[in-house]
Amino acid sequence: MRLNNKAIKCSDRVKFAVQDFIDNSKEIDKSINKNACLRIDNLASHAFWNEFNAFDCEKKILLKNLPKIKEEFRKVFKDFQQGIYKHWLKVEVLNGHSCCFPLIKEGIINTTNCQACPATFQVLSECRVMGLSSCMFGSVSFTLLYPDSKVGPRSGLTNALIKCDVVLQSTTSGVLEVSGKKREWKEGEVFFYDSSQPHSASLASSKDMTVLATPLALLSLDLWHPELDTSERKALSLLFAS
Repeated sequence: MRLNNKAIKCSDRVKFAVQDFIDNSKEIDKSINKNACLRIDNLASHAFWNEFNAFDCEKKILLKNLPKIKEEFRKVFKDFQQGIYKHWLKVEVLNGHSCCFPLIKEGIINTTNCQACPATFQVLSECRVMGLSSCMFGSVSFTLLYPDSKVGPRSGLTNALIKCDVVLQSTTSGVLEVSGKKREWKEGEVFFYDSSQPHSASLASSKDMTVLATPLALLSLDLWHPELDTSERKALSLLFAS
């Protein structure tokens, strides 16, 4: 952490948030698997951002390119179904099964996976994707959640980002819940929500509960909070570089 580096210009709210993060990190007992949170003051907080126009540009880009994204997802998912697991990672869930195909993980671009999905990666470059600036808080992945599974409730590490989930396929009823507000997973939907608030994802049981059951499939990406200006994003990217 280079908070005292004079070459990094921080707004007061970013400076205070980072110092608080450092102080809290020192106090946390890592043996019980807790994490410090980076909370920046005076950022608007909404469970879901869909009713606001802050991410209209990203939504338009994602929906315009949805056919290409789905095509590339189906290609890597087909490999997964055929037993090619090496590019996929297991996701810890409360119950059930989930895994992801990371394109960007904690600010580090997965070159191999992105080369397999060039059109999707191009779409990311047109959005305010946190991970593209090498910030350790930002990730992007294709994520699978199988029937009769639940993720969370949990809270993200910072309010500097807004999570975006694009529903690529959904054949079983399920719910995304953020701070008590619920939205149903439906193919083609794009959800923007504050992942620093308590949130969970669940999927109901299916008639087909075998390994061939069709999972919920998402393109999940972390976007910069719209109220952070360019200098604040740059400072956070330098201070929390991967």
